[in-house]
Amino acid sequence: MNTVVIGAGSLGTLVGGILAHEHDVTLVAREDHVRAVRESGLRLEGVIDAAPSRVFPAATTDG
Repeated sequence: MNTVVIGAGSLGTLVGGILAHEHDVTLVAREDHVRAVRESGLRLEGVIDAAPSRVFPAATTDG
Protein backbone atom coordinates (compact mmCIF):
# COMPACT_ATOMS: atom_id res chain seq x y z
CA MET A 1 0.00 0.00 0.00
CA ASN A 2 1.26 3.50 -0.86
CA THR A 3 0.16 6.32 1.46
CA VAL A 4 0.71 10.08 1.28
CA VAL A 5 0.18 12.17 4.40
CA ILE A 6 -0.36 15.79 3.34
CA GLY A 7 0.29 18.34 6.04
CA ALA A 8 2.31 15.96 8.19
CA GLY A 9 2.42 17.69 11.54
CA SER A 10 2.71 15.81 14.81
CA LEU A 11 -0.32 13.55 14.39
CA GLY A 12 0.14 12.95 10.65
CA THR A 13 3.78 12.11 11.22
CA LEU A 14 2.87 9.63 13.96
CA VAL A 15 0.29 7.89 11.77
CA GLY A 16 2.69 7.95 8.81
CA GLY A 17 5.47 6.51 10.95
CA ILE A 18 3.30 3.65 12.16
CA LEU A 19 2.21 2.88 8.60
CA ALA A 20 5.82 3.13 7.36
CA HIS A 21 6.62 0.09 9.47
CA GLU A 22 4.97 -2.10 6.81
CA HIS A 23 4.00 0.18 3.89
CA ASP A 24 5.43 2.82 1.56
CA VAL A 25 4.68 6.24 3.05
CA THR A 26 5.44 9.77 1.87
CA LEU A 27 5.09 12.67 4.29
CA VAL A 28 4.37 16.14 2.87
CA ALA A 29 5.46 18.77 5.38
CA ARG A 30 7.38 21.99 5.95
CA GLU A 31 11.02 22.16 4.86
CA ASP A 32 12.55 21.93 8.36
CA HIS A 33 10.43 18.89 9.23
CA VAL A 34 11.21 17.21 5.90
CA ARG A 35 14.93 17.77 6.46
CA ALA A 36 14.78 16.20 9.93
CA VAL A 37 12.83 13.15 8.70
CA ARG A 38 15.26 12.64 5.81
CA GLU A 39 18.32 12.93 8.06
CA SER A 40 17.16 11.03 11.15
CA GLY A 41 14.00 9.13 10.27
CA LEU A 42 11.29 8.71 12.87
CA ARG A 43 11.83 6.97 16.16
CA LEU A 44 8.79 5.00 17.25
CA GLU A 45 9.03 4.28 20.91
CA GLY A 46 6.18 2.75 22.89
CA VAL A 47 3.72 3.12 20.02
CA ILE A 48 3.32 -0.51 19.03
CA ASP A 49 5.40 -3.41 20.27
CA ALA A 50 6.24 -4.78 16.83
CA ALA A 51 7.53 -1.46 15.50
CA PRO A 52 11.23 -1.01 14.85
CA SER A 53 12.94 1.73 16.79
CA ARG A 54 13.35 3.86 13.65
CA VAL A 55 11.59 4.14 10.26
CA PHE A 56 12.53 6.23 7.24
CA PRO A 57 9.45 7.27 5.27
CA ALA A 58 9.92 9.43 2.18
CA ALA A 59 9.47 13.13 2.91
CA THR A 60 8.87 16.09 0.59
CA THR A 61 7.58 19.65 0.57
CA ASP A 62 5.67 19.12 -2.71
CA GLY A 63 2.09 17.94 -2.43
